[in-house]
This record gives sequence, C-alpha cells and structure tokens, in this order.
Amino acid sequence: MNVQIEPSLAKGQVRAPASKSYAHRLVIAAALSQGVSVIENIGTNEDILATISCLKEMGAKIDVDGTNATVEGINIGERKDSLSLFCNESGSTLRFLIPLSLLLSK
Repeated sequence: MNVQIEPSLAKGQVRAPASKSYAHRLVIAAALSQGVSVIENIGTNEDILATISCLKEMGAKIDVDGTNATVEGINIGERKDSLSLFCNESGSTLRFLIPLSLLLSK
C-alpha cells in the first residue's frame, strides 16, 4: 500500500500529563515567590501533597482545587523558631525541603 501525505495545517490543543518532578519544583518556586501564583494541571499525588503540607507549615498559603493550586508566597523575613515537617515517605520532598527548612527557621 502506498500512502501520500500532503502538507497541511495542524490544529488542536494538547494537555501534557502532570509531572511529579515539575510539580515539586513549581509549587516550591511559587512558595518562595512574592505574591500569588496559580499552577494548573499540578497533579495531586501523595508526594506533591506532602510537599504542599510542608510548605504550608513553612508559612505558604496553598489552596488546591482539583488539579490547580493557588500559592501565596512565604514571608521569608518571618522565621520560625523550629519547623516540624512530615514528608510522608517522599524522598523528593525531603531532598528539596532540607535546605529550605534551614533558610526558614532559626
């Protein structure tokens, strides 16, 4: 069978699947930013929820609505005496947040 393909214009939308690796980085970057950030298609698995929980403990305000997250950044000038972070067996959460916990606590 012979098939001939003619040039044409492709149209449509593609929604990439959520990436746990990118989601960690996006929510952490948003928490360290001033103001409010909206992250779409974040994907909410146990590891991401652990990171969100820890960032809330650090002072971020995070609201997850379905697969979108609204993040109000941490006031870095207000350090806590100590932090108690539960990473819920997420190695990524632990690795990303150790340096931040040193920055955001006394």
